[in-house]
Amino acid sequence: MRKSDIYEITIKILGLYLFLTIIVSLRQSVQFLYILNFAEYSPEQIANYQIMPEIIVFISHLVIVTALAFLFTFKTKIVVRIVCVSTDYEEEASLLADKKSIFEIAINIVGLMSIIWALPDFLNKLQHHIRLVQLNAPTNDFDTNYLITSGLEILIGIILIYFRKPISAYLSRNSQKDLEK
Repeated sequence: MRKSDIYEITIKILGLYLFLTIIVSLRQSVQFLYILNFAEYSPEQIANYQIMPEIIVFISHLVIVTALAFLFTFKTKIVVRIVCVSTDYEEEASLLADKKSIFEIAINIVGLMSIIWALPDFLNKLQHHIRLVQLNAPTNDFDTNYLITSGLEILIGIILIYFRKPISAYLSRNSQKDLEK
């Protein structure tokens, strides 16, 4: 099995996961209906609230996650071409012998999962933060910290994907030294 085949399988699994997160996004649409209903019966409660920025973030979130789910599940080869290096199509990934390949694939998977899992939460918290700012409501430290943490998770995922080769070389070098001892 080539390394690119393993990436393809993993990316398809991530695509299926994203389809499940769309269900969570649909929960947000119910909250919009509640807010609109609340605005109809008590407009003084949300006088400074403008729903359009929140709707834009919600719709863009739903479109991005749906597009990624479709792309990862049904157009996996395109994503594999983006993620893989040319040698990944030629190298056989001998899962029992080549530790560097295993580490490289695992680091790439962890990076992708970090981005995939943090992105919906980041966009939801961003949407919530926009709502609070529009209503001149105080934002609490928990929500701000959660937004920053989600952004850091996305950044860490990008760094892991970008530096997967040097990290895997370092990890496989250390594990070889441990085996020799």
